[in-house]
Amino acid sequence: MNQASFLSLAHKKKLRCEKFLDEMKAVIPWDKLCKVIKPHYSKGKLGRKPMDLEMMVKIHCLQQWYNLSDPGCEEAIYDRNSFQKFLGIDLLADEVPDETTILKFRHLLESHKLPKKIFKIINRYLTEQGLLMKEGTIVDATLIASAKSTKNKDKNNARSEGVFWGVLDKAKRNHSLSSSQRKRNKKLASVRAKVEHPFQVIKCQWHYYKTRYRGIEKNACQLYMLFSLHNIFKVRRILLAQV
Repeated sequence: MNQASFLSLAHKKKLRCEKFLDEMKAVIPWDKLCKVIKPHYSKGKLGRKPMDLEMMVKIHCLQQWYNLSDPGCEEAIYDRNSFQKFLGIDLLADEVPDETTILKFRHLLESHKLPKKIFKIINRYLTEQGLLMKEGTIVDATLIASAKSTKNKDKNNARSEGVFWGVLDKAKRNHSLSSSQRKRNKKLASVRAKVEHPFQVIKCQWHYYKTRYRGIEKNACQLYMLFSLHNIFKVRRILLAQV
C-alpha cells in the first residue's frame, strides 16, 4: 500500500492562512470596491493591456493583511500557493503583476484618495446589512512608530481640547494604585474594550507596528484601507452565514 506524501497531505489540509483568505474573498463586496476605482483605472487604449482590476484590489488587500512592501508582495504571490488561489492566478498561464504595477496601483488609490471612499462604501454596505451602528462616537489612540521629525513639536492637552481622557492609571514601582484609581480603571475598561479590538487586529494580527510610507496622506490612505478591511473582518462570520 502506497503511503501519501507530505505534499499531498498538505494539500488536503486547509491551512489557517488559506481559510482566512477564503472567508475574506467571500464576504468583501469586490464589485462595490471596483466600481469606485474603475473611473480612474486605465482603459488600456494605449500601451499594454491593464491587469484585471479586481485582482489588483485583492493584491492591495494582501499587502494590508500581511504588511507587505510592493516588491515583497510580488515575491509572496510567486511563493505562496494560498495567495495564488485567492487571486485566481495560474503561474504557468497567467501574468503576475510586478512590483512596479503594484506600486502604480497604490499610487492611483492615493492620488484620488480612494481608500477614504472605500471606507465609506464598506461602512454603508455594513449599515445596510444591519451590522454597523452609528449611535455615538468613541475614539481611541494607539502608538505607531514613524520616522523622526522636527515638525509638530507643540503638544496639546487632551482635556483643554474637550476630549475625555480615558487612559488607564498604572502603578509605579513601590507605589500601588489607590482604591479610587482601581475603581476608575474598572469603569473605563468596559468602554475601552469596544474600541481596542480594531487595534488588536491591525497591530497584532496584521502587524501594523510602524508606518511604511513618508507623508501623512499616504499613511492616512493605508489606515483607511486597514480599518475598512477590519470592519468586514469583524463581522465576517455573520456575512458568511448570509452568503
